[in-house]
Amino acid sequence: MLWARIEDDWVVEISAQNPAGCYHPSLVWMEIPAEWQAYVDNNYAVMDGEFQPPTLDYLRGQLKPKINAACDSALATLKAAYPETEVLTWDQQIREAEALQTNAEAAAPLVRSLAAQRPVLGETETDRITELTRRILANAEVWSMAAGNVIGQRQALEDALDSAESVEDLLAVNIAIHFPEDTGE
Repeated sequence: MLWARIEDDWVVEISAQNPAGCYHPSLVWMEIPAEWQAYVDNNYAVMDGEFQPPTLDYLRGQLKPKINAACDSALATLKAAYPETEVLTWDQQIREAEALQTNAEAAAPLVRSLAAQRPVLGETETDRITELTRRILANAEVWSMAAGNVIGQRQALEDALDSAESVEDLLAVNIAIHFPEDTGE
């Protein structure tokens, strides 16, 4: 259970510990109803000693960051196998791989350096660059499909929030984002 400290009909503090006997008796604490615990935060209204049902705008404001976090979490699973510094080079790798696909002599310092360190990719420098280019572009396609799926789910959830006409409609929105099982290669 959660408890809220109330001042002037507003929540000013939330505690997971039952405050009974722990604070000065002049402080007003109320148990937060189970159905509102996910939504009550500081600055939540209490009127006549009752937690007021959240408004549509309030709930939308609470749920949109949760949707964004679920999207980020799903996409983070794709990137988890790579160091962040490598992830930061993905756009450059893709640009250089696309340039190499069009022109084998294109300037591509990152891809050429990566290929030079990976003899397992081929016997010659050209073979290594060609194979790495293929892999980079294949991975980019997989990422695009997976990211498109996840981001599309996030956008659909946001559409559901925006089109909800009642608190009940909003509470019925399942904000889970599911990572696609089959992303290609």
